[in-house]
Amino acid sequence: VTAALLFVLVSSCVANSVDTSASQDIGRIDCSSRRGFGECRSLGPDCSQSEVTNDAGQQVVRVTFPMKQHIVSFPCSDGFKQPPLVLPTIVGGDNTKLYSTSTHTITKSGFSVNVQRVDDVDEPNMDCTELR
Repeated sequence: VTAALLFVLVSSCVANSVDTSASQDIGRIDCSSRRGFGECRSLGPDCSQSEVTNDAGQQVVRVTFPMKQHIVSFPCSDGFKQPPLVLPTIVGGDNTKLYSTSTHTITKSGFSVNVQRVDDVDEPNMDCTELR
C-alpha cells in the first residue's frame, strides 16, 4: 500500500466530525475524492442483560460484558475508491471503563469492529453504557 492509496477514517466524537446517525439517507457524502473524515455514531450498549434465577430462587438480572461485533456503513454515496484505513475510538458515558477494539472486513463501503470491555478492577461499574 502506498501513501497515495492510504485513506483514513477516524471514528471519533469530535466537534467538527460528520454526524450521520439521524438517518441512512441524510448526510450522505461523496467519499470518492476524500482522504478521510471523522464520524461519531452510536453502537449500542456495552453489555448484555438477561433474567436468571439465583441460588436462592430469586429472579435477578445478570449483566455481562461480552465482545460485540458491530457492522458500520460509511456515510458515502458511492464509497471510497480504495478500502480506507479505519482507526476506531470508543467513547462511553462512563470514563472508568476501558475498551479494546479491533477492525476487520474493511471494504470501500463499510467495516466491522469488535468492541470488548477489558478493565479488571476490584469494584467494577456494572451499569450498562451506550457506546459511540
